Amino acid sequence: MKTNLRTHRSSRLKWVAALFFAFGIGNALPVSANFSPADELAIPNTTRSNREVNFNRNWKFFLGDTAAASHPDFDDNHWRTLDLPHDWSIEGRPEADNPAGNDGGYYPTGIGWYRKTFNFTPDSRHPETTLYFEGVYMNAEVFVNGHNLGIRPYGYSSFYHDITPYLKAGKNVIAVRVDNSGQKNCRWYTGSGIYRNVKLIRTPKAHFEPWGIGITTEQVNQKTQVEVKATLANRNKALPATLLCTVTDLDGHTILTQKETVTLEANRTSKIKLQFPFENAKLWSPETPNLYRMVCCLVPANGEPADTVTTTFGVRHVEYNAEKGLVLNGKAIEMNGGCLHHDNGPLGAASYRDAEWRKARLMKEAGFNAVRTSHNPPSEAFLDACDHLGLLVIDESFDGWRSAKTPKDYSVLFDQWWTKDIESMVLRDRNHPSLVTWTPLNETWSSRDGEYTRFVRDIYNVTKAIDPTRPVNDASGDDHVVTDIWTVHNYEADGNKLFEQLKFVEGKEPYRNTKNKPFLAVYEGQPYMVDEFGGIGWMSLEERKDSWGYGGLPQTEEEFYSRLEGQIKALKASEHVVGFCYTQLTDVEQEKNGIYYYDRRPKLDMKRIKAIFELIPSTEEEK
Repeated sequence: MKTNLRTHRSSRLKWVAALFFAFGIGNALPVSANFSPADELAIPNTTRSNREVNFNRNWKFFLGDTAAASHPDFDDNHWRTLDLPHDWSIEGRPEADNPAGNDGGYYPTGIGWYRKTFNFTPDSRHPETTLYFEGVYMNAEVFVNGHNLGIRPYGYSSFYHDITPYLKAGKNVIAVRVDNSGQKNCRWYTGSGIYRNVKLIRTPKAHFEPWGIGITTEQVNQKTQVEVKATLANRNKALPATLLCTVTDLDGHTILTQKETVTLEANRTSKIKLQFPFENAKLWSPETPNLYRMVCCLVPANGEPADTVTTTFGVRHVEYNAEKGLVLNGKAIEMNGGCLHHDNGPLGAASYRDAEWRKARLMKEAGFNAVRTSHNPPSEAFLDACDHLGLLVIDESFDGWRSAKTPKDYSVLFDQWWTKDIESMVLRDRNHPSLVTWTPLNETWSSRDGEYTRFVRDIYNVTKAIDPTRPVNDASGDDHVVTDIWTVHNYEADGNKLFEQLKFVEGKEPYRNTKNKPFLAVYEGQPYMVDEFGGIGWMSLEERKDSWGYGGLPQTEEEFYSRLEGQIKALKASEHVVGFCYTQLTDVEQEKNGIYYYDRRPKLDMKRIKAIFELIPSTEEEK
């Protein structure tokens, strides 16, 4: 359905100043303003160390295409100066003929260029330099002093380049061409540009690789066993060294230290594993989100410079079973989640730290204990917020596979890029204690025998190989091939009918979205989860003409509360249903089924909404 452009535009302009104030980002600043202090927003808390340099400040931007912009001597003085993160789409006007259409809120897309000129001083103690992009939507083509480093197509993947060979003393230029002109490439608003953070990582020749620290807790009791897997690169001759790992609290007080003597082969990458007990650790859970920091230091024996990485982690153990569902630290938890897209409403896709944290707070305030990142990896700041605030996370990769839902979506990238994109997601996010499930795919209902089953098995196996500690839901919404969790989508509006549909009947397969495809998996007792339901549309009367929600629109607020409560009671009464995710936290451009408006204002009495999601007696029942 088409969004009402006039209403959409006026709503965005009306609320943007208030949102900036509420988020603490600025005082009634326009969307296009430069934000300060950028240092506080740029570096993710999970991997902050003194080797990382904030690279968000003072970029030049041009909306349009010019091949000459890749050359270091190109004159960009007439270009606009801005700080990252930046989304140029949200700065434009919604127009009916913009190619992204209703899926993109009718905002413009196109091609844009970014350039950054900076002075570089070689450092013999830290000669290796890596350029890290948390997210660029999309088709990011990176040039360093005119050298083309290639294209990273998928706009939700973080990526990095070793730029050591291309830097020189003095003036250097990085140019990035961003191409979001191929439309439609997504079913929801994406934004356009370098919409997440950028940093430089400067290291010695012997150093930790990006995302090179993986932390797991194998047992959760008074003698918790912590395992650290380190990926180390050595751009030098063979080198004896010590791997020193120190656990601290968030205030920096040392709790324990462990070390291991290692020998790094010449010009090779090495993988080192370190295990040690962590007695009386405070466990992480949604109720008690206790966190620690792991400071890993690689100390060469010959006196060469050391490399240090700091990673935030939590001590917890995750497992699923059919009877109890999610078991966290030995305690069964019913996952009561909400689906959430990556954008920040009128602020666009730009990943401002305060806005990312606010989304997590809104989830908690609405009564959710979990979030499903529909349908792509979220920002690092959002995952940090979930760790600190206590929100379980289902991390999702792609909205589909080879079969297109929009003409130029991930289906055109799937064959060539899925392995790299899965690897990036899992390596980047694996240390977040809030993350409890990987979901590579969403609604692959165009599946077909042969290639589909092969791909899904490969995706499952690759994900498990990188992180064997978490369950994998191979495809959200059924079309399962090999999966640790059985998920379905069900938008039945009537609670009684929903309960009947979800009944387990002996000798029959439970409710599923796809039937009569014998090549798909048969249900074998996996934990059963409804990871999309609800989708109840609610909006003002003037907005109803061009908007929609699932199951028809309730006519009154009381009808909304009644329908939602009926659905929640049906899900909770279905003993085999171990978790569920409501669609969705906020309105998006083409769907008005959020419990918050597009601009993050609450639609309804949030105390009643929270009571329903937590199934505490509602206000009406208490009376």
